[in-house]
Amino acid sequence: MKSSTVKGSMVKRWWRLGRMAAVAALLAGVVACKPSIEGETRAWDQNKLTLQEWVGKFPNFRGAVDGRVSEAQADFDAAKAIGDADQRAEKMREANNKLSVLTSAFQEIDRKIKEYDTLKRDPTLLQLPGTQLMPAMQMSDAILREARAKMDGPVGNAGEALGRLKDASAMIDRAMQPLRQARSQVAARPQGQPGQPGMPPAQPGAMGQPGQPGMPAPAMGPAPMGAPPPAGAAPGMRPNGPGMGPQPGMAPAGGPPPAMVPAGVRPPPGPGAPPPGAPPTGAPAAGPKPF
Repeated sequence: MKSSTVKGSMVKRWWRLGRMAAVAALLAGVVACKPSIEGETRAWDQNKLTLQEWVGKFPNFRGAVDGRVSEAQADFDAAKAIGDADQRAEKMREANNKLSVLTSAFQEIDRKIKEYDTLKRDPTLLQLPGTQLMPAMQMSDAILREARAKMDGPVGNAGEALGRLKDASAMIDRAMQPLRQARSQVAARPQGQPGQPGMPPAQPGAMGQPGQPGMPAPAMGPAPMGAPPPAGAAPGMRPNGPGMGPQPGMAPAGGPPPAMVPAGVRPPPGPGAPPPGAPPTGAPAAGPKPF
C-alpha cells in the first residue's frame, strides 16, 4: 500500500516539474521575441543605411524609397513619445517593418545575382560540348536581361517597388534554370568511356592492338621477287605466292624475261635437242617389226 502511494506521488512530482519547465521555456521564447527600445533603434538605423546603399545602385528607386522612409519616420517618431516602454518598443517595431520589407527585397535580389554569377562560372559546365552549352548560356542571358529590365525605369511608390523587385527575383530564378539543367546533363553522362571529359585517351598498345599477347599476328603479303623462300618451305616453292612453283614461260627469279615468239612459228631447238624428224629420246630404233 505504501509502495503504490510513493509511486503515485513521484509521478505527480515529475509531471509538475515537466509542466513548469515547459512554461519556463515558453516564457523565455516570448521574452526573446519581445521587442526592446534599444534593439529597435539599432534596426532602424541599419534599415535606413541599407536602403541608402541600394538607392545608390538603383537611382530610379530613390523616389519610392524616400517616400517609404518618410512615412515610417513619422511612425517611429510617434512611437518614441509613448510613455510605456513595451508599447513604445512595439510601435517602433511596426515602423521598422515598413522599411524591412524593402531592405529584404533588395537583399534577395543581391543574393540571387551572386548565385547566378557563381553558377555561370561553374567549371562543370565547360565539360559540355558547345552545341549544348551555348544554347543554355544564350537562353539564360536573355532571361536575365528581362529581369534587369524590370529594375529599370522610374518607380512611383513603395508598392510598385516591391512588385518590381518580386518579379525580378522570380525571373532570376528562371534565368538559372537552363544552367542548372546543363549542369545536370554533365552529371548524367556515362563515366569511364574513352574520350569523355576527365578520362585519359586510349594509350597505344591497349587491348585489341596488333602485336599484343593473345592477338593474331598481321597477315603477311607476297614476298618480293628474288627473296629467299621462308624457313620450312617445301623445295621448289617460290616466295612469289603460296604454293606457286616455276611456271612455263616464266623466267627464273632474277633472270631475263623469255623472248617472245610470233604466233605460228616453232621456236628454235634449244641446246642438246634432237634434230627435226628424229625419234624422241628413249624411243626404240627403227627397223623391221618383230613377228
